[in-house]
Amino acid sequence: SEHAGPEWSLHFPDERAGVAIATRHPIVARYEEALPPSGDGRPARACAALIDTDAGELLAISVHLKCCGGAGSEEDLTRIDQAKAINGFIAWVHEQHPDAMVVIAGDFNLVGSRAPLEVMARGLGVGGDDMDAALTPVLGDSSVVTWVDEKSMFGPGRLDWLLYDDSRSELVDAYMLNTRVLTDTALERLGLERDDSKASDHLPMVVDLVRLD
Repeated sequence: SEHAGPEWSLHFPDERAGVAIATRHPIVARYEEALPPSGDGRPARACAALIDTDAGELLAISVHLKCCGGAGSEEDLTRIDQAKAINGFIAWVHEQHPDAMVVIAGDFNLVGSRAPLEVMARGLGVGGDDMDAALTPVLGDSSVVTWVDEKSMFGPGRLDWLLYDDSRSELVDAYMLNTRVLTDTALERLGLERDDSKASDHLPMVVDLVRLD
């Protein structure tokens, strides 16, 4: 309310979880847990909302999967289990709202295998097709990194993803915003400062989708 005004609706079930959905459209249903809690006293870091948009119903899921580990590690197996839970949740909502578009976005923490992304996308499209991952290159650069922490021992990487059903929606534009790589002319034209994207170690992801039907 302080920063966006009353025309926005917010679904923010648990501030400890750090996942939320904000929209200018009416929220039809709020789902506080799209996956089981992360342990004793730790909330599940995923939430979902069914939104009534101008293009029809949209099921939006905000996620933050388990961090760390390598391929086949305990952390990686946890991410796969979380992806299975989210996939099952979406299938359950689709039984009640079969025409709803689906978007899953957030920090997938793919520092191990690609399996969590593939498991989460599996069979959720029309006709049982898998959902697609949006290609989000950095604006003004040729990289696809989504995470940058200049103080970290780890180099920049692609941790953040957005999944959508390309049989229902057309991807018309997509990019990551890293103000540190833009020219002075571009920053001035956009009304941005050089260090704006340093507000988080995760870069803002911008994706434009148009419903096909």
